[in-house]
Amino acid sequence: MEGAHENPAECSSSAPSSEEPAGSARGPEVLPREESEGCARPLDAAPKKLCGYLSKFGGKGPIRGWKSRWFFYDEKKCHLYYSRTAQDANPLDSIDLSSAVFDCKADAEEGTFEIKTPSRVITLKAATKQVMLYWLQQLQTKRWEFHSSPPAPPAAP
Repeated sequence: MEGAHENPAECSSSAPSSEEPAGSARGPEVLPREESEGCARPLDAAPKKLCGYLSKFGGKGPIRGWKSRWFFYDEKKCHLYYSRTAQDANPLDSIDLSSAVFDCKADAEEGTFEIKTPSRVITLKAATKQVMLYWLQQLQTKRWEFHSSPPAPPAAP
């Protein structure tokens, strides 16, 4: 699966994230630039990757709650994948952003936003409002770039 084997070391240092384990009780936090340099690439290497930890609301029945998840964006498919940790080889699931709507309710807990797709609604929470706004802006930009880019040429037989 493309994008499933992303290396967290390829992430942009400008993406607010933390290297916190998934079972942690605290939410994600923004690392100062100097502490997140391990998540940086040379400026001329490739486009910045969008990835980092967010809390995802989910579960079944009475066992619903927030769980820390590692999110990373696949620009070829316009999908946001997530896994338990940055080291996981296979993602738990993905969110098709090509026709998604992003929502941030005024009365919601700080840092909380929703991604609404035709098939489901995903509730996510960032550590701060600033981190939430960063993710919303990046996701909308990535979706716009996906729809604005020319289609890939067909593969040769």
